[in-house]
Amino acid sequence: KARTSEATTETEPEACQRDAAQGTSRMPLPLSGTTAHVKLLDLIEHVTTPDWFNLGLFLGVDESTLQFIEHDTRGNSRTGLRRMFQKWLSSCEQPSWGKVIQALCKIGENRLATKIYRKI
Repeated sequence: KARTSEATTETEPEACQRDAAQGTSRMPLPLSGTTAHVKLLDLIEHVTTPDWFNLGLFLGVDESTLQFIEHDTRGNSRTGLRRMFQKWLSSCEQPSWGKVIQALCKIGENRLATKIYRKI
């Protein structure tokens, strides 16, 4: 599906990556918006990736913290993802959907990033 901006036409993944890098969006914001505060329940409902460790790295969560979470959750990726997001939300000054989308793109989760982008 293509979106038309003022003078150009771009696909959603292109718009996703550009807007994620800028932390902005031109769309309605039912998931709190790309730059608004992100809630834990929204994150664990919409972000479903087993690669939570690398996602956490790109979100700026300390590697030793991620290693502790990985050891403590013993391979339960859903619990690891939730605990990683809890740590990120408590340590990030301005958590946003834009940051989550950008990190998802960096770990190769482009479909998931686009899906979230469409919802916000």
